[in-house]
Amino acid sequence: RVLIAINDLMIGGAQKLMVDLIKRMDRERFEIHLVTIFEFPDRKDFYSEVPTDVQIHRLAFHGAYDFRAWRRADSLLRSLRPDVVLSNLFFCNTVFRLLRVRSKYEIYTVEHNTYTNKFGWQILIDRLLARFSKKVIAVSDEVRQFTINQQRLRPERCITITNGIDVEAIKQFCQEVSRDEARTRFGIVDEKAVFLNVGRLSPQKDQALLLRGFSRFLSSFDDIEERKRQKLMIAGAGGLLQSPEQMARDEGISEQVDFRGAVREIFWLYRAADVCIFTSVIEGFSLAQAEALVFGLPVITTKTS
Repeated sequence: RVLIAINDLMIGGAQKLMVDLIKRMDRERFEIHLVTIFEFPDRKDFYSEVPTDVQIHRLAFHGAYDFRAWRRADSLLRSLRPDVVLSNLFFCNTVFRLLRVRSKYEIYTVEHNTYTNKFGWQILIDRLLARFSKKVIAVSDEVRQFTINQQRLRPERCITITNGIDVEAIKQFCQEVSRDEARTRFGIVDEKAVFLNVGRLSPQKDQALLLRGFSRFLSSFDDIEERKRQKLMIAGAGGLLQSPEQMARDEGISEQVDFRGAVREIFWLYRAADVCIFTSVIEGFSLAQAEALVFGLPVITTKTS
């Protein structure tokens, strides 16, 4: 009995990774349960992508001091009695590491990034609770080394399992959908150069830098018509303090920036694009960059820490 736990199932890299993992697991051999911690009812999510024979348990925490949710989580674990828990992201890892004291299961916690922005108390909690993890899984060698140092783990306690993408599915999609079809779907009828950014709108992904950079790029064109042929598409939703649409207006580029929001069928956007561009501050192992490369797109990216 395997329980896969994650903070939420909003559209994002870690969430997509877990849904894809569930789809590929042998569900005749394993009884799989999916647990999410938080609810965001106004945002698009991946719940509809989860196979129907996988039970979903939505705990709906309202913060760390939501004691009713803690009791629900404890009751769920004592009822299901999982053999293995695969947990993702800080809050979720904390919940299932702590509750392991009452429900005996092996827990594997996943670190998706080099979390240079963690608060001191978060680092302390990780260090105190890391001993409860059977293994800590890092999505790249860089994340592994960072996690070993930050959580003060013995090297053998932390292993690397890199993120994976379905290369054959992308190749099949490219055979079935032409570039022109994809561009028509998004209303790109003239020969524009389309730059694509894929990622949750957040300080980590730093779309503010992206918009400032795109504005400077546009200002380099003397020919107004040539400038108009450049287009930036941003696929993602999130909680930036300042509206990205307002940022684009402030930069005077709103007519050439298309905010698509959270997109489930992201392959269509890759197929329509000419270049993918990323301005992240930190990245562990970017699924979006890997997918863009398989689509044959050039990738422009910041050097992340």
